[in-house]
Amino acid sequence: MKHIWTVACSRAVIDSETNNVSLQSVVEELTIHAPPQPDGILPIDVDVVSTWIRDALDTPEAGEIRVSFRSPKGKSLRKSEGQIDLNKAPRFRVKARFSGLPLAESGVYSFRVDAREGGVGHWRKYAEIPLIVVFSPEGKKKRAPRRN
Repeated sequence: MKHIWTVACSRAVIDSETNNVSLQSVVEELTIHAPPQPDGILPIDVDVVSTWIRDALDTPEAGEIRVSFRSPKGKSLRKSEGQIDLNKAPRFRVKARFSGLPLAESGVYSFRVDAREGGVGHWRKYAEIPLIVVFSPEGKKKRAPRRN
């Protein structure tokens, strides 16, 4: 099976008629106008959407996926596991929802996508989607004037 893409967004909507997905508000960076808290949880929902296809379009496959939310130091803070079912169709999309993100410091967090074919063997890393988190307790920063 091949990993095609993974995106983190505030909401992923899958059209029931066409099976197409609309990704709303891709999440790349968060600025939090408060001081960091050691056990702080930011009350937002993030959908991590991942699309997979068969290695050979005419050969059914299956596997498992694990999406983990990781701290700037690489510690897994939350995870979601599911199935990749390429038995009936050559393409499969997985959506993992993370409700509330544990954020204790500024830095580059990530959503790491691991999978294993056939649901056995070792997990393999397929993607790591960065999420930049900035704590700015003093409020909004003023932008520098544009120069032409």
